[in-house]
Amino acid sequence: MDALVDVVNGFNTVLLCLFGVIYAYQVFYALLALVRKPKIPKGEKIHSLAVLVAARNEEKVIPYLLESLEAQDYPKESYRVFVVADNCTDRTAEVARAHGAVVFERTDTERVGKGYAMEYLLSAIDASEECPFDAYVVFDADNLAEENFLTEINKVYGGGAEIIAAYRNAKNYGDNWVSAGHGLWFIREASSLNAARSILKQGCVVAGTGFLFSRKVKELHGGWPFHTLTEDTEFMVASSLEGYRAAYAPDAEFYDEQTTSFVTSFRQRLRWAKGGIQVFRKYFGALLRSSFHGNATSLEQLISIAPAYLMMTFALVFNVVCSTVLLFAGRFFEILPILLLLCVSLCVCIIFFASVTTFSQWRRIHAPGWKKVLYIFTFIPFMFSYVPIALCAMIFPVTWKPIPHTSHKGLEDVKKK
Repeated sequence: MDALVDVVNGFNTVLLCLFGVIYAYQVFYALLALVRKPKIPKGEKIHSLAVLVAARNEEKVIPYLLESLEAQDYPKESYRVFVVADNCTDRTAEVARAHGAVVFERTDTERVGKGYAMEYLLSAIDASEECPFDAYVVFDADNLAEENFLTEINKVYGGGAEIIAAYRNAKNYGDNWVSAGHGLWFIREASSLNAARSILKQGCVVAGTGFLFSRKVKELHGGWPFHTLTEDTEFMVASSLEGYRAAYAPDAEFYDEQTTSFVTSFRQRLRWAKGGIQVFRKYFGALLRSSFHGNATSLEQLISIAPAYLMMTFALVFNVVCSTVLLFAGRFFEILPILLLLCVSLCVCIIFFASVTTFSQWRRIHAPGWKKVLYIFTFIPFMFSYVPIALCAMIFPVTWKPIPHTSHKGLEDVKKK
């Protein structure tokens, strides 16, 4: 048993150091974003933009998105909204047309998922009589866009960026700890990580919605041939390997509905975890080669896409098995100190990131003050729930399923305290 105790303590010490080395850069990013603002090249030329919306049974929420797009301060003749009603059984197509969108209806129950819907929509636009667009802006049907969104993201596009991530906020942050957990994750990604990446001139992260890609990028890929469970991550990695790294538009703000159900959240993040593993397997070799050639963006992608899931899964199984054996042998307390240190260190790190994000973005987070503070601490169980999620992603098959959206809010409703 002495050998097992030494092995467990040694393993957890190495694990603690490894997590520290891998994620220390994120602490640096958070601090850098606090003391410096990204200097982002901008242009004033007005470009023609196609706004792409993939919707599946979204008749209840899509009107609010389309109203926010209709209210844009961008020249009306310079953008067009396109909706693909993907395997809808409700009035999504009819509602979208009533709000002025060009709608294409897709019926394909074999090839399901947003990636296939995006591929179909781009092909349909190319086959229509619409003039070629300079760039494409992607939204989900449950989103809301600030009235200057297209103006601000167009400025960054005019500055030379071919792919642009926007500032992703939550339209129902204050509903409960689950919606706040998702909201805090995305706000942190924008305000700390993407801001720091911009300062350091590294590629930013594109996450599912609220982003722009140019016609040049679309033609490079031949449309949208991305069909993993996280097609956005695959797009980002494939593009960066071709030399197109995402920029950041901090003033292009939009709002995304976050689920309030832990079960739904678990299922959604399980898909993300499984998709990350798929992308990691598909692009591991290319990312590794790019990293060896000094590409810092590829190195970060290599670190962040899947290894954390793999590490957490292996660490969980290893510690549960060994702790059980040592517990019955009466030696569990000999490994308890390092286990507690590991857990406390992770908790401190989570609270640090949540606090920096909450207080630096206080005015942009729309929720009562006491909830903002409370959700700093509920972010701990939210993040620790990734451990069983990672384990399930490694073991079970995962398929794409739509996430229900029910938040009937416009911009004015979102900003009410």
